[in-house]
Amino acid sequence: MVNKIKETLREKSRDNLTNTLIKIGINAQMAERGLEQEKIGDEWYTKKLGIINVQDQPIKWINICKKPPSKDSPPNWKYIFIVPDERLVSGKDKVKIKTIRKKSFPIFGKVIDTTWKGNDRSGLAHTLSNDIEIKSLAKSIGDIHLESFSDPIPGWFLRVGHTQHLDGQSNWHNRITMETWEQLRKLSEHLLSTPRIL
Repeated sequence: MVNKIKETLREKSRDNLTNTLIKIGINAQMAERGLEQEKIGDEWYTKKLGIINVQDQPIKWINICKKPPSKDSPPNWKYIFIVPDERLVSGKDKVKIKTIRKKSFPIFGKVIDTTWKGNDRSGLAHTLSNDIEIKSLAKSIGDIHLESFSDPIPGWFLRVGHTQHLDGQSNWHNRITMETWEQLRKLSEHLLSTPRIL
């Protein structure tokens, strides 16, 4: 009985996203806990929930973190897609950009356009702002924070935040379809084809 209650209450966002990826034909599996990739893209106030390994894709790992709810805010999950890139050998000239979603009406309006802005000398923000498929991706999965890094391994991460939930469990995995995954893959290919400026 106790084990059944524990299982009901257990955080299942990693299980749910792994199952969703498998259903759309992606070779994904939950990794053992404590991998160094759990440090990538996390924020000090979040709890690490573990890594998903992805095979045969430019996105090799998905790191999931969670900020617990407080009296003033709901829980917040961070889904972090990690793209290794051995060209990024240092933190110099780090790229750090994010989506800006333009709405037909402030706050509650429909998203009508997406651009990328931030610290970028690579031309990546311009490329992504002019790619129609990438614009559609941000509309589907939410605002995206993108950053290059060199430690513990060199690469890029894409981080998406999410607050909506059902019975304390994130339902963000429902936003991942074959279409959105292909858009994530295309975004990853843009990253891997940027000029080596770092």
